[in-house]
Amino acid sequence: MNEINQEQSTLLLDLSCQFFEIDRKLLLSKNKNQELIRPRRFIMAFLKNKGLKERKIASVILKDRTTIYHHLKKHKNFIDVEKQYKEDFKDFEDFLQNQLSL
Repeated sequence: MNEINQEQSTLLLDLSCQFFEIDRKLLLSKNKNQELIRPRRFIMAFLKNKGLKERKIASVILKDRTTIYHHLKKHKNFIDVEKQYKEDFKDFEDFLQNQLSL
């Protein structure tokens, strides 16, 4: 998947908010609260794993490309080091895979 349409993007964000039990406006806000960073990072990593370029990921979650690069690097580090983080991301991926046809 190299592209994601508006409908898929909306569904992805809605499902992510449902999974993390957060408001969509908060997810897309500039708020740097830790409880919002992980969901954003998981969304970025999920989309990157699906083959989307950083520019497209940035447009989906309304962040700039440098933010995407930073969070993808952090995600890789956490996956390599933190078992719980890795398990949480796997749960998120499984949830989305079951809900989406991406």
